[in-house]
Amino acid sequence: MGHLLKYFPRRLIGICAGYKQASLVAAVAAVTLNADDSFSLSFPKRNPFSVGDPVTVHLDDREGSEVYSVELPVHRTSYKGIVATSEPTAAQVTLDSYELFFGNQLLATNQTPGYGHPSDARSARELQPTPLSQAILPDDNERSNQLGVLVTKASVRPHTTVMAFLNSSDDDVFLITQKDSFKYQLLSRDPDCAFAMDHRATFSFEHHVDWNYTIYESRAHRIDRSLPLFQEIQNEFILKNPWETTFFSSPKAEMIHLVPKRIIHQDILCL
Repeated sequence: MGHLLKYFPRRLIGICAGYKQASLVAAVAAVTLNADDSFSLSFPKRNPFSVGDPVTVHLDDREGSEVYSVELPVHRTSYKGIVATSEPTAAQVTLDSYELFFGNQLLATNQTPGYGHPSDARSARELQPTPLSQAILPDDNERSNQLGVLVTKASVRPHTTVMAFLNSSDDDVFLITQKDSFKYQLLSRDPDCAFAMDHRATFSFEHHVDWNYTIYESRAHRIDRSLPLFQEIQNEFILKNPWETTFFSSPKAEMIHLVPKRIIHQDILCL
């Protein structure tokens, strides 16, 4: 028996990611969980994955929730799996490994016998500085939408992380993280990434028929703390996400600027 159905509803939204010819693929799908921690995926338009593809599926239970705290009180996991069956708009995924968290607490783990975390021999480099030179205009249409999913390029399959964000009217996305975090290390190896923004805070699974989401193909840059721009964006970030205030006091805190290269609405991002 698995653990996922102990913490998640049977049906929920997932952010799915994998590689095709070494290029990142990201998509949103409806997920139906099985008792053995496998699940089915249903895509609104098309299934980009083939049998045998290693994939990561981000799962969390923030549907209908708009209030968060620094502990991030949602169940969440970056599920590593293998595509077992593939149809034009559907797929079955079986387990490789996952860790399931609530806030900072690890609640459950599961993995296939013999599975090992892949090594990553890519060299790391400092992120390039932001090209921005002036203050941004925040996108007030996303004021109540506080969390999105960052998709970074790990070896074998991508990594996914739910994160608070600020976005601008020019479609720039701003994140705050620790420099020694796994996601920052991945971005320092390859700054090309994706960011998925949906509106599950304002709908339940049963009313998601419009598939209201956006996936940003982006390149990560850093904003140096010494720049006036850092303080200006920090103020806007906290205004939108007040529970993140204390995060900025950490000397390891890094502000990431995702510069949009392409924006996908209600379809699949294939970089």
